Amino acid sequence: MAGILWPETDEQKARESLRSARKVLRKVVRTANGEELLEQRSNGEILKLAEQSRLWVDADAFEDLVAQASRTVVPEEALALWQQARVMLRGELLADDQNVEWASHRWVKQRRQVLWMGRCRMIRHLADLYIQRGQIDLAEETLEQHIARFPTDQDALYRLLVLLGQQQCFEQACMLYERTRRALEATGKQPAKHVGAYYEHLRKASDTPHLPELVRNLRHKDGLAPTETTAIEEDAGTAIEVIETSLLLSAVRRPLPEGTIGSLAGLLKQFESAIRSGLGEEQRQNGERLSRRQMISLLMSVVAAAFGLTRTSNVPLLHKEEVLSLCTAHVPLAWQLYFAGGIQEVTQTLPDYLTQLSALAQAPSKHQFAAANLATQAYQLDWLLALQQQNFGKALASIKQAFQYSEIAGDNNLRASSLIREAHIFFHLKRPIQQMQLHQQAMRYSDNLSSLLRGWLYIVLAESHARLRQEREARHFLGLAYDTFPDQPELDPHFSYVPVNHFTLANHTALAYLHLSQPKQAWEALAQVDKILPVTLNPKRVELSSRQAAVSFALGDLEQTCSYFEVAAVSARELGSDLRYNEVCETYEQMQIAWPHESRVKALGELLH
Repeated sequence: MAGILWPETDEQKARESLRSARKVLRKVVRTANGEELLEQRSNGEILKLAEQSRLWVDADAFEDLVAQASRTVVPEEALALWQQARVMLRGELLADDQNVEWASHRWVKQRRQVLWMGRCRMIRHLADLYIQRGQIDLAEETLEQHIARFPTDQDALYRLLVLLGQQQCFEQACMLYERTRRALEATGKQPAKHVGAYYEHLRKASDTPHLPELVRNLRHKDGLAPTETTAIEEDAGTAIEVIETSLLLSAVRRPLPEGTIGSLAGLLKQFESAIRSGLGEEQRQNGERLSRRQMISLLMSVVAAAFGLTRTSNVPLLHKEEVLSLCTAHVPLAWQLYFAGGIQEVTQTLPDYLTQLSALAQAPSKHQFAAANLATQAYQLDWLLALQQQNFGKALASIKQAFQYSEIAGDNNLRASSLIREAHIFFHLKRPIQQMQLHQQAMRYSDNLSSLLRGWLYIVLAESHARLRQEREARHFLGLAYDTFPDQPELDPHFSYVPVNHFTLANHTALAYLHLSQPKQAWEALAQVDKILPVTLNPKRVELSSRQAAVSFALGDLEQTCSYFEVAAVSARELGSDLRYNEVCETYEQMQIAWPHESRVKALGELLH
């Protein structure tokens, strides 16, 4: 202890300082009735604190609350725990001793790092839960107070920028971004790509006219009578609250073409013309075209706009058959957009599809079964979005809703996929018994599943058994999975909403071998898909990088672990996935314990700030 507290001091003097400090500590570290909590052994050479049950430290209490809240799936209970944690975390760890000699010791830095990650997780979850409850002001206040104190926390900044953008508070959002940019520059850093990209979107949106103004301009330009456009103006004004119309306009980077906009059909025709052209003025000059991801995002946004107008109109603007037809085409597109890296785009548009499909699936009609089928698929995607943000309460609610609609649809593939995905929540919550129980429930439907769904079920069962250290059962289901899984999974009729492929197979195989303490086999499984998975910013590539870092650590390879950790940490941030970011944080904690004196490991900690 003397060496820790006074590392630069001569040993004899350090021991004298410790003896002096010990006298003070014995007087201070006591219970309310005077009982000493600091024990001495070997003539005072060894100091020992009393057992943990007799001690209470606010930092420990905070970490316990964070752990409980992170694993609580009931939103109300999770919110109460996060609020308690926020009250507990009054300031910095050992704030009054920042400049003393021992404050630079490794264990102090590690503890500060852990508390910092817990603080950031707390802020993210509090904001998300407030938004989920419709308490937008509380979410803003929570994020603003945190950013005022920690202006370089880009995860919190991104959430606040999105909130401000949705309320069209562009000037305030830009000011916050500039302050963070300057704070980062002072430390030699730059804003993350996804934060900078969203800032650019806000900056352009602030210069784009609102839809009602565009409608009025076009009305006067085309000589239309006021009565011809009154209805669409009212609907468009409401639609602004539902979607960011300016995003649609800025996405095509060109003014709306001339023509009539006196009805919803007219409005959609304007967007169709812009989509078909696919080029804005600046893009034409640069010889650029819209990417496939941009095109899918734009198509989904246009239909979401139509649904928003339909919901706020007194007169039905779309027939049930038309709504169902649009959803049939666009729900699979939403899944494709997600796996192309468009998490934010899907998050913005999916709620309008869920609203329309839920209404059709709940009302008895000739469309009910088809609508329930699509509603199951859409809620499973909603589950995936919530999971990426580690909002386990919302994820659980969405996947249970998906299972309810699968019952209406009467489709065993939908039932099984809902149960498998519900089990995945408990995988992340580290509750293997509940995970296994749900997988076993899904097995009830195994005789009537497609080969893709059956192979998927077998491989997750292999991972579940391995996690429970049941090696024989794990190897049995591994064999079944590889025997059953189709060579061309994309040809399966359910692939659009269960886009599991050979990466999924290898990923769960690697997890199974990790649970069984066989990292070499885990690495071999990942090596099979590393060569074929696109090297782009997408959820599967980010998950693979995170898994490669974890397996490299299990292999004890320092250089390889650092390399994959760096890729995983940066890409998780850019993708906006709290789930993967938390995974790399856990890996980093293990790296610090295993290699406490390695300079490269210490330097990588900067990626988590």
